[in-house]
Amino acid sequence: MRTISGFFTTAPNIKLHERPEAFEIYPPESWSWFFLRPRQLVLFMQDNVHLVTKWRNRILSTTAELTIGDFRVTSQDLLDLLSSPDMKLEHNLVTSDVNPRDRQNFLTCKKICSPEVLELLKKSNRTYATYLYLQLLQYIIKAYYETETSMKNRLYLSWTVTFVCRMWKISLKYNAMVKKKIFNEKISQQKRNKFFISHQSYHSIEINCHNLLFLMILVKRRDLPISALNVLLFSSQPCEATFRNARALSGIYHSAVNFTMSNFLHRSEKLGILNDLKYFQSSNDNEQIIQFPIHHKKKANRGISTDSNDIYTMDFEEIILAAFEHAKQLLGKLGVLSVLRKK
Repeated sequence: MRTISGFFTTAPNIKLHERPEAFEIYPPESWSWFFLRPRQLVLFMQDNVHLVTKWRNRILSTTAELTIGDFRVTSQDLLDLLSSPDMKLEHNLVTSDVNPRDRQNFLTCKKICSPEVLELLKKSNRTYATYLYLQLLQYIIKAYYETETSMKNRLYLSWTVTFVCRMWKISLKYNAMVKKKIFNEKISQQKRNKFFISHQSYHSIEINCHNLLFLMILVKRRDLPISALNVLLFSSQPCEATFRNARALSGIYHSAVNFTMSNFLHRSEKLGILNDLKYFQSSNDNEQIIQFPIHHKKKANRGISTDSNDIYTMDFEEIILAAFEHAKQLLGKLGVLSVLRKK
C-alpha cells in the first residue's frame, strides 16, 4: 500500500499516479499534516477487522513494552479487573477476552474497549495509559467498522488516532524512562520499537485516514459517487470472500482448494447471477417473485450512514483541527505534551 500510494516511499519503475485517469486533489498549503501524494490512481484501506485485531494483539505481546509518557500500557490492568470480585458485574469480561486463543477474534476486541471497561480504567492514574490505548481501539472500531457512525465522526476519530500516534511516536525519542531503559539494557535500534505499536499498524492507521479524507474530497467535488465510500469502508476482505464463495460452488467437492483460472471465472459468473437475484429480491416487495432464503448474517445492514450527504457541506480542515486538539487533550494527562514542548 505504501509503495502504490507513494507514502514516504518511492518505486522508480512504478508510476501509476502519472496515468491520465488518476484522481487528483489540491490540498491547501496550510495542510502540513497531510502527507499523501495529491495524485492517486488507486484508493484503498487496510481491512478494518485486521486493523482492529492488530491493535489489540500489540497489548497482548510478551515482547512489547508499550510506553506512553511515564506510564505503561499493559494487559495486566485488565487482568486486575478480572481478579477483583467487586468489579465482575461492572466490566462483564472473562479471561478469554483478555487472553484469547484466537488472536483474530474480533468480538473480544470490542469487549475489552467497551464503555464499562474504559470507565473503570479511567478512574485511576496508574491505568490511564491502558485506558487511552483501549480508547483509541474503540475509536478505530467506530471510524472504520460501525455503520451507524456519521461521516463527520469517522473523519474526526480516524485523525484523532493518527495525531495521538504521531505525538506518541515522537515523544519516545525524548522520553527519559525509555532512554534510561535503552541505555541500561543496551537495546538495539530494532528492539527500540517495542515501546510503540508495530510499524504495520502505524502505517495502516496513517494510510487509512489519508485515503478516507482523499475519497471524501473527491465525493465533495462530485468526482465520485457517495457509494464509493461504502465500497472502501465496508468491503471487508472481498478477495477472500470471493474465493471462499467460488469454492462453495463446487457442490460435494467444496473441500477442493485448487481450480483453474477458467474454472474460477466460470464460477464468478455464477456468483454474479446469484448476487443479482439477491439484489432483486431485497429491492422488490412483490409477493409473486421467487424468494430465495438468505442467511441471517447477510441480512445485516452494512451500508453507509444516512447523513452521507453532509459531506458536500463539510469543512474538513475544521474537523481535523478539532481532532488534533482532542488528541492533545488525551495525551496531556500522561506528560507527553510537556516533553514535546521542551523540544
